[in-house]
Amino acid sequence: MPATLWETFFGDWLVSHQTPNGSYYQAYNLEGTGPENDATYNTIIAVPFLLDLANYTGEVSYRDAAIKAGEFAFETVHTPATYVGGTPDNDGQGSNRPGAARFPGTLPAYKRTAVRAADFEWTWVYSWNYLVASDRPAYSQFGVRGQSLIATGHSAMDTWHSASVFDIYQLYRATNDPYYLKFAQLAANNAKSTTQYPGNPLGYGRDGLLEEAIGLADLRYGGVNVWLPWNSVAHAEPLAFLEDAYGNMDINEL
Repeated sequence: MPATLWETFFGDWLVSHQTPNGSYYQAYNLEGTGPENDATYNTIIAVPFLLDLANYTGEVSYRDAAIKAGEFAFETVHTPATYVGGTPDNDGQGSNRPGAARFPGTLPAYKRTAVRAADFEWTWVYSWNYLVASDRPAYSQFGVRGQSLIATGHSAMDTWHSASVFDIYQLYRATNDPYYLKFAQLAANNAKSTTQYPGNPLGYGRDGLLEEAIGLADLRYGGVNVWLPWNSVAHAEPLAFLEDAYGNMDINEL
């Protein structure tokens, strides 16, 4: 499938705006001429796109840029374990997002860095359960198992790591380590218990909705009472990737 014009346009922009050390800035001004935020922690996020574009087009400049970005991220983020940033909120803090956001980049670039990123990500996920009172059926019924803490500095939790299901399962296939299969199953199954779908009524206005985040520190769960688009994308997209790659989106049957 040929790359579209906007894909090659953005790929060319990434090549021309890569810094000499291989990094990318966290945010650029709207003119695309300079950094709005000169942090470079998120450089690895560009790697999967550049590698895919290189494979589609055969253009070596995209592959070279991906390699430079991967090497920079390995030396400055992975080796010292500076997993911070990842999203505009909780910027510069340790959180569950950096490991998940870097995972798709480290998996094709360096298998050993993918293992470390996955291990870091799992440290933020509740793999056990305990019950706390809540007036929200999603949490009074299912507790915290499958949720993940969001960041240091507060105790809110969400299901961000659901977006990593496909990447974690690929890591399991690459390493044959059942540890990663269990992680992928937890992210695919338990993390969706707070989503309303047929057979799991939670009192929301329609199927597919879930609460963006809830607080964990109090003796009662208190949430933000909103849904954000990324919630559904994080749940649905990796299942589509599983279907495309393996012909089945049910991870328990793969």
